[in-house]
Amino acid sequence: MTLPDYVPSDAEDITDHGAVANPDDPDDRTPSANRSAIMDAIDAAGSEGAVYVPSGTYFFGQSDGNSWIQIGRNTNATGVSFYGDGPGESTLGVTRHTPETNIASAFLYISGQYGSTSHTVTFRGLELNGQSDKLGDMASNNVGQIGVEVQANNSGLNLNFEDVYLRNMYNSGIRMREGSLAVNHCTFERIGIDLNLDADGSRVDHCTVPSPEASNDDTVLLENSVFKLCSGNATDPGGDGHVTIRNCWAEGLGSALVKLNSNSLTIENTYARLYSEELENNVVTSVRRPFDGRNALYTHSADPGQVILNDVKFEDMTEQGMYAYTDRSWTIEGDNLVFDGVGTKRDLQGAALRESTGATFAWDMNRMSVHGVNSTFEVFDTGTGGGSIQDLRWGGADSLGSTGATTIDSAVEGGSVFEPNVPSQDEVGIRVSADGGGDDSVDDTDTSESDPVFDDWTPKRASSESDWDVAVSESSKLGDATLELSPESRGSHALSFDAAGEHADCDTVALCRIPSDNDALNSFARLYARGDEDVGQWGWTSIVTSGDEYAMRLRINDGSLTDLGEVSVKNTAASSVIDNWFYRRFEVTGNTWRVRMWDFGDDEPDGWDIEATTERVSDSGYVGVGGYSTDTQQFDYLSVGAGGESAELPGSDTPPSLSWKNPSEGETVSGTTTVQIASGGSEVVDSVEYRIDGGAWTAASYNADSGCYEDAWESTAVADGSHTLEASVSGYSDTFAVEVTVDNEADVTVATLGSQDVTDSTATLLGELTSLDGADEAGVGFESRESGQDTWNFVGGQTVDTVGEFSAELSGLQAETDYEFRAVVTTPGEVTGDILSLQTGSAVVENAAPTIDRFEVSDRSNPVWTRSDVDWTVSDANGNLDRVVTELRYEGVTVDAETTSVSGETDSYTHTMRVRGDIDEIRLSVNDIKNAVNTQSKSV
Repeated sequence: MTLPDYVPSDAEDITDHGAVANPDDPDDRTPSANRSAIMDAIDAAGSEGAVYVPSGTYFFGQSDGNSWIQIGRNTNATGVSFYGDGPGESTLGVTRHTPETNIASAFLYISGQYGSTSHTVTFRGLELNGQSDKLGDMASNNVGQIGVEVQANNSGLNLNFEDVYLRNMYNSGIRMREGSLAVNHCTFERIGIDLNLDADGSRVDHCTVPSPEASNDDTVLLENSVFKLCSGNATDPGGDGHVTIRNCWAEGLGSALVKLNSNSLTIENTYARLYSEELENNVVTSVRRPFDGRNALYTHSADPGQVILNDVKFEDMTEQGMYAYTDRSWTIEGDNLVFDGVGTKRDLQGAALRESTGATFAWDMNRMSVHGVNSTFEVFDTGTGGGSIQDLRWGGADSLGSTGATTIDSAVEGGSVFEPNVPSQDEVGIRVSADGGGDDSVDDTDTSESDPVFDDWTPKRASSESDWDVAVSESSKLGDATLELSPESRGSHALSFDAAGEHADCDTVALCRIPSDNDALNSFARLYARGDEDVGQWGWTSIVTSGDEYAMRLRINDGSLTDLGEVSVKNTAASSVIDNWFYRRFEVTGNTWRVRMWDFGDDEPDGWDIEATTERVSDSGYVGVGGYSTDTQQFDYLSVGAGGESAELPGSDTPPSLSWKNPSEGETVSGTTTVQIASGGSEVVDSVEYRIDGGAWTAASYNADSGCYEDAWESTAVADGSHTLEASVSGYSDTFAVEVTVDNEADVTVATLGSQDVTDSTATLLGELTSLDGADEAGVGFESRESGQDTWNFVGGQTVDTVGEFSAELSGLQAETDYEFRAVVTTPGEVTGDILSLQTGSAVVENAAPTIDRFEVSDRSNPVWTRSDVDWTVSDANGNLDRVVTELRYEGVTVDAETTSVSGETDSYTHTMRVRGDIDEIRLSVNDIKNAVNTQSKSV
């Protein structure tokens, strides 16, 4: 296996430690085993080492506890980095079986590991999926989920994210108490959405929550990244270090792009559309002020440092563009700043750019435009503002409003919107392939879809790569995927078929389909010839609406648009164009242009439906496909002939035959098997693929020595038993199959020994792995059930590599009840031991909550920081202490929290808390391992 260049050569592969891909997360056994495997890999890598996640999806966690991996607490090693084959290949995710009463975070770097030494932790080439849409109501249980978190007292620990796709996080994607954060070519999607839904619209969270401290030279850099569908902000920084957002794209941010504290801020070449239809459909909108794209930028509890905005465009803010909270002062400088669409949902604030009481905007801005403003708004409500704006253009608002002492050299109502230099979505975000290449976007709404290979295709005219997709489609007539055009807006979209070259004379055949007609203005499924952007010439045939009917049209454009002919579809050999596959042949020779169409499955007609001559648009150009409508248009086949050659229909040539040399029909295989497929002809075909049981196709490489197409097939990836192997020549539908038997089962045996320490609700189960013959390790555990029941419950999953005894604790039992249990092997194969029984004891007194013996607060606040030392002592009569949480709260919302794990009968500690801004309550909570909770509060 060849690792991507950026992966350290000594990185620990999680599959070498027992991790197993479980893309559907079907059970609660594998995630527990995967969690153990990842922790083993971390410890094997050692402190500041590296862990490698190979291609596949690995969900981890616990169904009976917290799912997170606390690096430095659950592991001996600290400061470990994680690498994968690319976010389109390698996925780490939190199991959907995490209880809603437990923490569902992925990774936590615990407090105090890098307070004085400097070290960078890297996450690269991965997807982190929290599955928050499949978890329960964690908000009501005072728990949550963060993708990657760094606790306090780690000022030397810096985080570096590159090509990471963070999605479906209940709370934030990244949260840091200290240190620097660098994010490059990452995509954040669906962050904090389920928190908002469960909290009835009252709570949000953010893609990134860093806390850079200027005194430690901490910085935050977010660049070349996408932030999409988040209930809060792209970033919500604390501390006072500098924050830079460069060349980013955002859409659907509930609160803002940025909420500033004491930070200085630079935003460059960045686009943000705050509202989106998708956001509105995914947050609670029944409240008075929903988080539906409220603002672009705002400050709340502290004066920010200098704010620099160059080439920045904000669109569709439901409330206002920028505002400064009471008594806050901003210094804002830059050039080419655009607000387009302000107050689109509510007129609560009265101005696009607003100062609260005592606040001040100080401008040093060159060009700025504020358009699409709510007609009841003013542009400015900045009565104490100052500085200067050289060129202001505005529109939609009732008036310019109050600008205070601000000097505006030129203020033009109705002037055109400036056009900042900002990226499109497909130019930033994750790069799917491991080498950083490939398309930069991932559509997680349908995991069966994949992105087109643009090495052989180039978007032309009004089109971009994001308009096109290769999608798995059951409707395909010739394979299992189609090329689809689904543009967001109307326009002359084209995609050149570069592999065909440029020609003056050419013949093109395409198989097309228009699934549905929803657009009021239609021009579908174009075929282009003689296309040249530089010269400005194109010729094409398309399907258009003509009254209540559909027609096929032939058209050219060389600066002057001319129709060469049009024919009603009903007068062709095609029965329909909507939800029907039809062929068109488009031939251009010299001055003659002609086209015909017919239904898939019918013979091609002899005559032409349109035939015309013109001396215009005569130069060579590209051949391609396209359309104008926003409706989906599908292309299942495209063939081009040039130099007098006719474009071939599919199946017009005889596919080469193939035969299986290894494995052969009926053969039994195990381990790694060399696949050998021979061509029936004397010529080497272009490409041969094979697949197992109708799964994904895998390419086989030609070996000149054996004369076969070969690949190494790891038969352990499938279950023992009968399997079908199919081979096919790429581009043909014919397949050649053999049946083989896979037998990889090792002689692993297990025995059930008995039980001990049986109480009214728990018992320790004992088993023994008695043989490992033929296997390096085995997954073991126990199954239990109440006597008389049919369903077994699995507990105590673990991986062992030597024969011997193992045990697991069975909990949650009913008192004075008979249970059955047995030891089991889960991998390799499934083996069970004898069934034994036990009876639980009499019920004991119900578990009592822990007590808070001491709760004292020392106020060390200053004008900037609210600081409190919270001294506490807690105890539990049953000796089952688990966790103590201190929260600083303001108006019912937690603004800071600190958690300490405790155990035994009694423990004490001091939580040193600080936050910028006011608080009105300090709350202390303690719970035991059975989640009995005691909470006390003090008003401030």
